[in-house]
Amino acid sequence: MTTTRDPDHDPSRPAWLTPQVVIERFFAIEAARVTHRTVRTYASVVDRLDTFLSSVDVAPFIGEHYAALLEAERQFAPQGALLRLFGLEGLVYCLPGFLEPQWLAQVPSERRAQIALTGRLLDYLRRRGLIDLQEVACAYYTARQAVFDARDAA
Repeated sequence: MTTTRDPDHDPSRPAWLTPQVVIERFFAIEAARVTHRTVRTYASVVDRLDTFLSSVDVAPFIGEHYAALLEAERQFAPQGALLRLFGLEGLVYCLPGFLEPQWLAQVPSERRAQIALTGRLLDYLRRRGLIDLQEVACAYYTARQAVFDARDAA
């Protein structure tokens, strides 16, 4: 896995289109299609994802070396550290952990939303070419399988 794509080295992606902006846009698009009650559920999923990304041990997903680098970054600014360092590709590597039982919402409707939104986020990133599938194909398909497994278990 490589670290975050530098916008200067990726002319197809504008500098303002950071991983955080991509995720915010995705959730805004999803929220525009649903009722106010569902928007509140989606907001809960966003909060849970932020907490996950700010605190999860990423070593099982991206390896010890990268985990140590992330921990050092979290010492200074935990919010958004994973996305700053590893970009959307790093997110794809870690998303299966977001669907592990300890991270799934306890409320059934929130749990279903978390699983569905994770799958749709993966599809959004792939369809828009926001991740390099040649680089993260295995992680992408592992994450997709985690979505299917979580859906079956829910």
